[in-house]
Amino acid sequence: MEFEFISDDSFQDILKRDFHELTKCRKNKSSKSVLILTGSILEALLTDYFQENLPKGYTAETILKTTLTTLLDLAETEKIISKSEKSLATVIKDYRNLIHPGREVRKKESFDHETSEIAFTILRILITRIEQKYRERFSFSAKDILENLNRDWNYRSIYG
Repeated sequence: MEFEFISDDSFQDILKRDFHELTKCRKNKSSKSVLILTGSILEALLTDYFQENLPKGYTAETILKTTLTTLLDLAETEKIISKSEKSLATVIKDYRNLIHPGREVRKKESFDHETSEIAFTILRILITRIEQKYRERFSFSAKDILENLNRDWNYRSIYG
């Protein structure tokens, strides 16, 4: 996945890297890694979106420090995702917390390959939704613009 709709190059690089790693982890059935990466990817997607589309009362710096829980609340409030999609995303958020071994022991968390596949499916739904919001806001992605320019004979004759 290329994440060409992501506005910040740093986030786009992180997302490409993490999604590539997520794909490998799924193939190897590394369930815990899949669960943690889906949460990380979701957080990066929402952080980038809200840095580009600052909600009232937030700065780019505060968005970088915002928790996934708050980002999900903002996403629902700003109508980026629906209430149902937020509920699904909460599953990802909760499993992402498996990064903390103490929590896993305390809460007696259990998961398996099927659990990680559910998280991956939810992530794909949310990626699609967030990408749609980018396209609604900006109408065209950078890829769309470049493809249109490549079809424009004036552009090609001037810039090759």
